[in-house]
Amino acid sequence: TMTAGRFYMFGINGSDNVWRFKKTGAFGSTSVSLSEFPAGDDINKGWNAVGNSTLLYSKATITDINYAQVYDNGDAAGRYIPKLLSNTTFVMACPFFVQTSANGTMTLTANNETDPGKRYLVWNADPSCELHLNNAEGKNIDALFLTTSENAENRYVIGKDVAKLMGNANGAYIWANGYGQRLCAQDTRIEDGVALFSVSIYAPAAGTYRLQALADATDEVWLLQGEERLANLAGDDYELYLTKGTTVSQCHGATVSEHNGYRH
Repeated sequence: TMTAGRFYMFGINGSDNVWRFKKTGAFGSTSVSLSEFPAGDDINKGWNAVGNSTLLYSKATITDINYAQVYDNGDAAGRYIPKLLSNTTFVMACPFFVQTSANGTMTLTANNETDPGKRYLVWNADPSCELHLNNAEGKNIDALFLTTSENAENRYVIGKDVAKLMGNANGAYIWANGYGQRLCAQDTRIEDGVALFSVSIYAPAAGTYRLQALADATDEVWLLQGEERLANLAGDDYELYLTKGTTVSQCHGATVSEHNGYRH
């Protein structure tokens, strides 16, 4: 019997490569203990793996847990997709990782106890911008979360910045470059009304990709190449052709501007 919320790993040996699991009984909710797991630096401390044996929502008692990196068992299995916890229902049997700076608990429940339309992080920052990397058909294949603050620190802060878990080379990835790390979430200081992020993309194959910012139509999220503004990603998606590998030439940076009282 597998315990709900516990992370399991299975090894397959030989030809017995089809495993079936049977759910018994009704599931209400369960609490999972999370640990800060000390390390030499904040980037490597506090990582917890959480299992998911059914379709679950999550709610953490620790306020610095805002994001999860969820295992993708779809078209590009073997990688992790970042998700905002306040806006996510996890897919059955997909484990996920969270990072925390303190001990605490996470409640997994079959009932939606979070707000699916929530656009604000629990630490009360300015509204977040979710930058999507899509394929040529517009299907989302990876995401990057960008937030801004006048008091953002110039260091890695658990809950506001999240180191990206990289998987196999078959999937496309987008990340912010910060503190010598690839980040799937970054909080950056606003200076003169603008926050600047350095963004990179990995393309597993040459082809057409699309960038799109999930933001209000009145907000501005500019894609830059050098000092040239290529497109306002908050207005429409931007099509770009990428060669195989990692590129920064076509996606040098994203500038997130103050507009109508909002910062994205």
